[in-house]
Amino acid sequence: MKNTNAVSEDDIRLFFDAADRLLQAAQRQGDTAERATSALLKVTAVHERQMREVRDEVSSTVTSMAGATAQESARLLAEHFREADRAAEKAADRYERACRSLSWRNWIWFMAAQGMMCLVAGVLIWKLVPSLDEIHARRTVLAQLQEETEGLTLSWTNCTTVDGKVTRCFRTDDKAGILKLDDGSIWRVPWHKP
Repeated sequence: MKNTNAVSEDDIRLFFDAADRLLQAAQRQGDTAERATSALLKVTAVHERQMREVRDEVSSTVTSMAGATAQESARLLAEHFREADRAAEKAADRYERACRSLSWRNWIWFMAAQGMMCLVAGVLIWKLVPSLDEIHARRTVLAQLQEETEGLTLSWTNCTTVDGKVTRCFRTDDKAGILKLDDGSIWRVPWHKP
C-alpha cells in the first residue's frame, strides 16, 4: 500500500535548507549583536578614560593655580564634569538601548527558529508516520503472507532482464528458467498487475 501523503526527498531537503538558513541568519544576527556590544564597550572605555584624563587634568590645574585663578579653575572643573557626565549618560543610554534591541532581536530569531523546527518536525511526522489503521492493515497483510508462505524458502535478489532493466526476482527449482546467473542458478520474475 503506497502512502500518497509521503514527502519527497526534495521537500525534506527544502525544509532542512530553510531551517539551516534561519539558523545562519540567527548566527549572523548574534555576530552583529556581539560586534555592536563590543563597540559600545569600547566607547564606554574611551569615555571612562577621557573622564579620568579630564579629572586628572582638572586636578593638576586646580593645584597649580592660586588665588585669582581658583574660581576660574572651579568653573572649568564643573563644566568638564558636566560634559563628562553628559557623555557618560549618552553612552550608557546608547548601551542600554542596544542591549534591549539586541535581546529582543535574539529572542525573536530564537523563537522563529524553534517554531520552524517544530513545524518541520510536525510536517514530517504527519507525512511520514502511517496511521494506526494503515499499520493494522499492513500487519494483517504480513500475517496472511506469512501463513501462505509457511514452510517455503524464498530467496530474493536483483536480476537484469532481457531488455536490460533491473528487477526483483526469486529462486526456483525449475531446470529451465527465464534468468540464469553466472553460478547456474535459475531465477524468475514475479507477475505484476498491469
